[in-house]
Amino acid sequence: MDIEKIFEETDFPINDKVLASADFGDLSSELDVPFDGVLRGTFSCDKCDSVFTHRCSLRRHQITIHATSPLIHCKICNKRFNRKDNFFRHSKIHKLTPITMKLSQTANGEENSSASTPSEAVPGPSTTTETTLSNHGRTSVSSISTALSRKRTVSSTFRSRNACLDTFEVYTLFPDTLTSKDLSVSLHSIKTEISNKISETASSKQGVKWYLNSCVHFIRKITTEDFESCTSYFRSNCCISLNQEIPDVETSIAKVIASCNEFENKGSGWEFQEVVKNELKIAIYKPLAATSYIPLPPKLKNKKAILNIKNEDQRCFLWCVLAHLHPVEANANRVSTYLKFQNELCTKNLTFPTPLNQIECFEEKNKISINVFGFEKEIFPLKITTKDFDKHVNLLLISNQEKRHYCLIKNLNRLLSDLTQHKSESFYCNYCLHRFVKKSVLDAHRLHET
Repeated sequence: MDIEKIFEETDFPINDKVLASADFGDLSSELDVPFDGVLRGTFSCDKCDSVFTHRCSLRRHQITIHATSPLIHCKICNKRFNRKDNFFRHSKIHKLTPITMKLSQTANGEENSSASTPSEAVPGPSTTTETTLSNHGRTSVSSISTALSRKRTVSSTFRSRNACLDTFEVYTLFPDTLTSKDLSVSLHSIKTEISNKISETASSKQGVKWYLNSCVHFIRKITTEDFESCTSYFRSNCCISLNQEIPDVETSIAKVIASCNEFENKGSGWEFQEVVKNELKIAIYKPLAATSYIPLPPKLKNKKAILNIKNEDQRCFLWCVLAHLHPVEANANRVSTYLKFQNELCTKNLTFPTPLNQIECFEEKNKISINVFGFEKEIFPLKITTKDFDKHVNLLLISNQEKRHYCLIKNLNRLLSDLTQHKSESFYCNYCLHRFVKKSVLDAHRLHET
């Protein structure tokens, strides 16, 4: 019985017996194809074997995997992206207004211009919590014009940022279009601003450490039409400026320029493009300085290797050096014992209490090498001399919650004896602190060093 003929020619109700005797064929074979298509996906990639359920998934796959060139590029750092979501996530790094997106040919060869945003990127307003531009590494770009198209509307003014409980400050200066094309011009144009800011901070903090840091954009040619770009940082040496001192900004500028020239001329092919920004980084400087008498901790006192002079002034550094030069048996811990020798040493430009950073100058003027050790449950070096003079002094800087105090180490070997389980006498080198079991071996070591 033909079921199609029954439905076409019969106008009376069909009972169950008629349907039961009808031949519907193999329904499972006819249903396999459409159901299998829904489960496996109905959108296939024409360039690979991937199959997708949704058209948008296929579209993303074609853009991400098979795109011949990136669709979107950032006009600030020239980094390129195939997907808009990655690009918008990247644009948050710059904290800028919307950035123009240039679209190239899509994976299917069609031009898509609907993803462009209406305005070009310009720097946003200055805030104290602004995050500065980070190094985005190297990126391949198709034209040099994209690097040149960046615009700045910010003049060379300070943008400050504080960190570490206001002990560290960063001042960012953005060059204008005239000074950004030459690093030397850019740095010298802000030299007065930098010097004034350092002096102002040093006056309020009683001393600062600082250095300059310049962010520079470079390019180099890969092929006839393609270029590669990178952003590099060049910094000066760390400098110390105390209250009422004129900072040596010129030396720091020269160091930054020299580092940049070395990078550009060492054969890598990188060519200077422009200065992105200059930074002045400042930290509060509080050098260690000793004052009046502090009793020795029992652990050190029992070693009987330290002379602790009972001074009431702040010249304990001077008294300790004189005590080493003029050893006495009686009343060695009294200042009056050394008063008659105090004019023997040159103390010009030496302040009292004496910070560690002034000891090197004292060594040069008096031809005396000096080591300084600290103590917090154990002995550790604070300053190891690089001078090799005939006269050598070892000092110990101890402290309590209120002040610090220099003591003279009379016997370094005895003081450091508990650092090893060796029961016999040990001998330590004053310049490398290496331990020897025999004095003859130490003498040979010193002879070899000189």
